[in-house]
Amino acid sequence: MQAVAAPVGARTFYATSGRLTISMKPANKHVETGTGKVITIAGKYIEFTPMGASNHGRLVTEDEDVIAHLEKRIASGANDVFDEDGYSKLITPTDVQAKNARLALNEAQAALAEKDRVIETKNRLIEQLQRDKETKEKK
Repeated sequence: MQAVAAPVGARTFYATSGRLTISMKPANKHVETGTGKVITIAGKYIEFTPMGASNHGRLVTEDEDVIAHLEKRIASGANDVFDEDGYSKLITPTDVQAKNARLALNEAQAALAEKDRVIETKNRLIEQLQRDKETKEKK
């Protein structure tokens, strides 16, 4: 299956079910005053498209209401919808995730060690400048 590029400004979400449908706002029936006619007000639904053999669903949208609804659902701890990072974690084996976490930790530790080295060098230079200043003042 060939990956399809998302439009600019669009967000991609994934679902554990290929045909997941989420009701953002259910349809509502309303009785019209005077005529007694029943009017159905359409609801708003989010529908994911199957992604093939994985049985997961995919949705690409620019609709800000849909994006906000799905982000809220993800933040609430729902485990049926994921953003791109969450989906990547879902499909990545735990041993690979652990290896990636170790690599990231090693890189962070190396960056901290470099910053510590720079700070120590600057402190030594400051001390040297202070000693030089004191020496000049004594003369």
